[in-house]
Amino acid sequence: MPYRLFPLVLLLVLAACDSGLDGDPLANQPPTTELSIADSSLVDNLGEDRRLASTVALSWTGTDPDGYVSGFELRIVGPNGPTSDWSFTTSTDTLLLLPIPRGASTANVGVEVRAVDNENLADPTPASTVYPVRNSPHTASVDAFALPPDTTFDVFSFGFLAGDPEGDGNLARIEIALNDSTNPIALPPDTRYVTLLGPSDPLSNTTVSARVFAGRAFQTTGIDAPGLKLDADNVFYVRSVDQTDTTSAWSRYPAAGSSDTWYVKGRTSDVLLVNDFRNSAAPTVIDYHMDLLKEQVGDQVDLWNVNLPFTTGSSGNSNRSPLLGPSQEPALMQTFARWKRIYWVGSAATNSPTANNLPFAAPALNLFFDGGGTMMVHVPVTLPQSADLADNADNPALFLLPIAELVPLPDSLRSLSLSTGAPITPLNPVPGTGVTLPPLEAQQFFISTLPYLGSGGRTVPLYRGDWTYRTRVGRGSGLWTGNSDVVSMRLNTNNQPIVGLWSLPLVNEQSGAPILASPSGDPAAMRTAVLAMLESLGF
Repeated sequence: MPYRLFPLVLLLVLAACDSGLDGDPLANQPPTTELSIADSSLVDNLGEDRRLASTVALSWTGTDPDGYVSGFELRIVGPNGPTSDWSFTTSTDTLLLLPIPRGASTANVGVEVRAVDNENLADPTPASTVYPVRNSPHTASVDAFALPPDTTFDVFSFGFLAGDPEGDGNLARIEIALNDSTNPIALPPDTRYVTLLGPSDPLSNTTVSARVFAGRAFQTTGIDAPGLKLDADNVFYVRSVDQTDTTSAWSRYPAAGSSDTWYVKGRTSDVLLVNDFRNSAAPTVIDYHMDLLKEQVGDQVDLWNVNLPFTTGSSGNSNRSPLLGPSQEPALMQTFARWKRIYWVGSAATNSPTANNLPFAAPALNLFFDGGGTMMVHVPVTLPQSADLADNADNPALFLLPIAELVPLPDSLRSLSLSTGAPITPLNPVPGTGVTLPPLEAQQFFISTLPYLGSGGRTVPLYRGDWTYRTRVGRGSGLWTGNSDVVSMRLNTNNQPIVGLWSLPLVNEQSGAPILASPSGDPAAMRTAVLAMLESLGF
């Protein structure tokens, strides 16, 4: 039987192949789409009291009967039809900011989603839902940790906080104003820090516009803020504005009703006297230096008092002054760069990088020096924990000042001092002048400062003192034969003087009487020496 059936089956199969099969291929079928929210409109279900935030979470799915879904397209639909073009995505969910018309607080916004198959055929009946949304309140406020001191010159920085519960993408801009909140300027919505600079030329007792720079990187905006009052109290305003043109409340510094003030000083000259003398509230010392400086440059000298808080004990200043601001860049750096000459009078600098002002200010002086600035510093030299400069990299003041080496006290010694009548001997001529300074001598006992090495590298010593040592055992004494420099200058790479250091006090801080005098009786010798250094520094 099997042998007789096999040829018949084979013939049937061959006959079928020869006859051919006729018919048309099926057309591509469109995909279908479903949103996770099946309701085509949530308006009636939620009502006015339960409107959603304008940033909503959406998810969707799609299927294709004869292929596969390659992606999806979304668009926004308003009452009068689509308000956006189709946007393609391969995702199946998103956070979507639904637009609310400018000036409106609520809106009913539709979203359509359609699947697209592997032959680029889109669902002809997109899934859609209408969302009732509201504009959530957004905020802006000054940042308490990024505010200027209560007194500044015409350079200052403000940090602020801004946000929208629907996402920062809903913010359209940040607005700030000086003194007049009805006249704001607009900044990009991601701005959170600004620095403002007054005009380059010295001005005082007037109202000016300030250039606005964004971020701590000091990026120019090309925008000017009007209304800055020089030599007067000022108010800074900030607010946010969202995509609907709705504004937050103004945040201001100082706060309304606060006892805080923000005073902006005008500049009168290219010379700045920094009062960092924190040993006494009496103005005796700073008044003497101001008179000496004006003798050289004339009456126009700007004064910056950074002498608060005062010293709290024999260990030195307890904290650096907040009057320099919270950070070196960009405001402090830009502030120093406003002047060509700086005359700094301090009570401490070398013993601590955290308690003193000059170590904090020193890194911010780079722009000042790059612009050709020069500096005269009157400050005692006292020892940090280690006298090795390599161990004090955290104190930039030690590398700013013309000090080649500090003088460590041997364990056998109790102190070094300059006794009354001790000679203060001139050494090298003042760089750039060829003038050798006049001999001086101490008029009182000095123990509040120490000698140092002022020669080496680009430092030039100008005076040395005859120091006396006292031993710890037996209270012996004698003439110190180690490094004894007390006045020096630092040169730049072109051998031009850029920083002068005078480490001995000039006058008694209580009486104001000079405490350095000429052995020959010349009453002007001490002032002549300081003025010669100022001359070499271009004051």
